[in-house]
Amino acid sequence: MLSVQILTAMPKELIQARLELEAWMDVRGITRQDIIEAFDTTDATVSRWIANKRMPRKHDLAKLEELFQVEPGGLFKKPTEASRAELLAGLNEAQKSEVLGFIAFVRTRGN
Repeated sequence: MLSVQILTAMPKELIQARLELEAWMDVRGITRQDIIEAFDTTDATVSRWIANKRMPRKHDLAKLEELFQVEPGGLFKKPTEASRAELLAGLNEAQKSEVLGFIAFVRTRGN
C-alpha cells in the first residue's frame, strides 16, 4: 500500500519519463556496442536502458548525456525537439528576451 501512495504523490511527468535513447543512437550514430564499451557494462544493461525497463543511475545518465552531447535532461526528449538552449543559440540578449516574451504571449492568449 505504501508504494501506491508514493506513486500517486509523484508528478505524472516523473512516472512517465522515458529515455529516447534509441532515437539518439540513430541520430548520433552511436551503437549499442559503443555504449557497452564506454560504460564497461553488459548488453543486458544497455538493452534495459534502451527499452526503458530500467533507468540508468544518476551518474550513468550524466555520462550518457556527455556521450550523446546533450544538455542535462536532453535524452528524455526526441532528437527533433529542440531545447531552449538550441533555440536561443546565437541570439543576443535582446533577441532572446523578445523570443521568450513572444512565447509567454502565445501561452497566455489561449486556444
